[in-house]
Amino acid sequence: YICDRIAIMYLGKIVELAPSDVIIENPIHPYTKALRAAIPEPDPKNRLKLREVPIKGEVPSAINIPPGCRFHPRCLSIIEGVCEKDEPPMIEVEPDHYVSCWLYVKK
Repeated sequence: YICDRIAIMYLGKIVELAPSDVIIENPIHPYTKALRAAIPEPDPKNRLKLREVPIKGEVPSAINIPPGCRFHPRCLSIIEGVCEKDEPPMIEVEPDHYVSCWLYVKK
């Protein structure tokens, strides 16, 4: 890899931060998963291993950012009544792997 760590941003906010190999091999934020799935795989045998992770809708305006999680209007894993209300905190889900997503916040 070209770098040791990767930060994934959506609408100007970091949504996932981890060592490069972790982001490539085990992304956990829904947006990071969709980005990873969009990388073309030249080996036909490996194409079947990658699942397509769609992103619905259009990117919201960076001037009029939606309330709550910035990715919630496009997320297929939205938690109704939570994601659209409050912005998720950045939490450490494992050593040196951070994510800003309500799916991983323990209540």
